[in-house]
Amino acid sequence: MEEELRVIEMFWTGLYWSTFVLSWVILPVLTSYYASCEFTILDKLKYAIKRNITYYVVECAAVIISGIIYASAVKRPSLNEAKAIVMALASAWGLIQIILFLSNGIVGIPRAFLRKVRASHKFVTLCCKLAQAQEIINENKEIVASKVKKLMAMEPMCSEKNKTYIEKIYARIPEELNEFRYLDAPEPLNMELCKSEKKVRSKIKSYNYKIKSSIQEYTVHKDKYYRQIKEAMLLKSLMKSKGCRMSDSEEGCGVQSCLFALWHKILLPIIYFWLCVIFTISGIMIILGECLLVLPEYYKYLSPLGLLLKSHHKYHEVLFVTVPTLTIFIGTIYYGLFNFRLSKFYGLFPYKQTDSNCLIYSALFTAKLAFPLCYNYLLIISLSTNGSQGLTIFESVMGVIDLVPFFGIDFQLYFPCALGLLLILNIFKVYGKIMRKLSLDNYTFIVDVSYTNYSVGKRYLELEEGMIREKKKKKNKTGLLNTAIASVLTEKKNGSIRNSSSLRYVKENKKNVRKCTRFNKALLEA
Repeated sequence: MEEELRVIEMFWTGLYWSTFVLSWVILPVLTSYYASCEFTILDKLKYAIKRNITYYVVECAAVIISGIIYASAVKRPSLNEAKAIVMALASAWGLIQIILFLSNGIVGIPRAFLRKVRASHKFVTLCCKLAQAQEIINENKEIVASKVKKLMAMEPMCSEKNKTYIEKIYARIPEELNEFRYLDAPEPLNMELCKSEKKVRSKIKSYNYKIKSSIQEYTVHKDKYYRQIKEAMLLKSLMKSKGCRMSDSEEGCGVQSCLFALWHKILLPIIYFWLCVIFTISGIMIILGECLLVLPEYYKYLSPLGLLLKSHHKYHEVLFVTVPTLTIFIGTIYYGLFNFRLSKFYGLFPYKQTDSNCLIYSALFTAKLAFPLCYNYLLIISLSTNGSQGLTIFESVMGVIDLVPFFGIDFQLYFPCALGLLLILNIFKVYGKIMRKLSLDNYTFIVDVSYTNYSVGKRYLELEEGMIREKKKKKNKTGLLNTAIASVLTEKKNGSIRNSSSLRYVKENKKNVRKCTRFNKALLEA
């Protein structure tokens, strides 16, 4: 038994340090490499290392300063104590982020589900989001347009090497953003810029970075815009429908239409309501669990999670309680993480819109949070004070941080009390105002959309609906014309073409004949 426990402890220790090296050393270099505006592999690698030197210096300085402070208190610091300092600092940084993201997730998740209960409220929110998405799309279009025009003005004066770099930038731009390149005149060139090859190269790199980030944001929001259009159109037809019947025949007829309306109008709102209730109760349990960590003697009598585990000591009973609560705990934290304004750099977007840099950034954040999150959860459920024999193996691995003053176990117990203050700031939307006053807009959370944009979003929806109707009309016309052409050719073979109604229809729509996909050549020959 002791041998097995030693093997498990070695496994946790190895997993901890491999994750630590990955998240604090390797992944930062990889993110800088993929975010680089350089054009060759070697230049990208140099840029990544240079950019992270400051990051590594700050990390090392924090560890050295903490080590000096600790060494002044302890006469003979050992290697084990040096490890404890590194683990304590990493855990403290992770805990700060966990508490910040929890404060947003506990408030944001129930609100998000509650907004989806009523179709009318959801429709208004979607219209506002449409206006917001279109604004971001137009903004990024303008950024790409201005940077490409500057590149076009610079191109004639560049060397052949720089011209190849500019062509690489052009190749990355989507067709709909590249049209103006052939229509508009380039912006006037600053002749001072072209005197130095280094200045030209640095300008090309900066334009490359801005164009790359703008294209990524443009494609993500364009995809989101059209998905929201479809969702808004569906909601509109659901609101117009009576009972369990769809207003539009496109969504199906008979049993299929009734089931579709029943799911979206009756069952889905009920599910959203109960999810809102579950996450509200879970949020209260998490708040009490975090804030009562400072009272370890009374924790198991006051904390809901402590009370849940008080009478459950068997393996399957502990699993039955911990798996759902841990899932909700992780979900709440990651809701806050991906609701952060900086999430545009590490967000996971559907339909293959996530680029390599976002994936690596996402891995970096999740790897940094994994161990502090698990340790914080074990402190909340407090298995060791609920009748289990001693600490868990994971707690004994992380327990070395107790050697470090302030950033050790005391920080893990006392800092979670800040969750109460952060919750109040998030409920009343004061946190965002404070950060904006400090010019730290990127460190705020994505809050509710502005309802002043509702009329603009509704107009965009109506325009898209009109375009879809026009496309359908053209498609129907093309189908009728194809049928008429086919009947004309059949009648020609039979010799009964003179008084043909199909021929009259084809003559009336002579302009559209060339646009037809079938029998064009045969008809023109006839």
